[in-house]
Amino acid sequence: MTPSFDELARQFDGSLHTRKHASKTTEGKTVIHRSREYPIVETSPPTSPSSEVRRRMRRQKTSGTRCEIAVRKILHRRGVRFRVDFQPNPALRTRVDIGWKNIRLAVFIDGCFWHKCPDHFVAPKTNTEWWEAKLNANTERDARITHQLAEQGWEVLRFWEHEDPRHIASEITRLRDERSGEAITSR
Repeated sequence: MTPSFDELARQFDGSLHTRKHASKTTEGKTVIHRSREYPIVETSPPTSPSSEVRRRMRRQKTSGTRCEIAVRKILHRRGVRFRVDFQPNPALRTRVDIGWKNIRLAVFIDGCFWHKCPDHFVAPKTNTEWWEAKLNANTERDARITHQLAEQGWEVLRFWEHEDPRHIASEITRLRDERSGEAITSR
């Protein structure tokens, strides 16, 4: 939230500038333009992205991406039925893209940007510190969730969104069939 002119004036550092138009926050300085003199007050570096970035991030799909849908269509055509976008364990704050609770198989199809694909990831050029922390937290969470699910007996498959959906579907089907056989014999 941008501080009001009066709030900025209370923090006034003694330098005045005159301008008759408005502009946005630039390089950590909050500038409120009025048709009179205004103070420029140093602010701390941003701890979160701009409201525009937050708005775009909220609109970003978390389930039902193009690659997920392509894989699901292939699996469905092959007669494979599955669950979509479910929590494997309520104690874990994660949702599985495609999975089977009865055989404990979880599939994640990770986006190249959000999960830092080694082949396609390009780091953002603005607000780099924030993005680095955010994306590193994503990859750390991926590793933690994979480990926690494995400890609970889940088989976790992770694929990149750029991989061929037919290959992904074949790998999923192969492992599902293996685990289904184990589940049947262990009953």
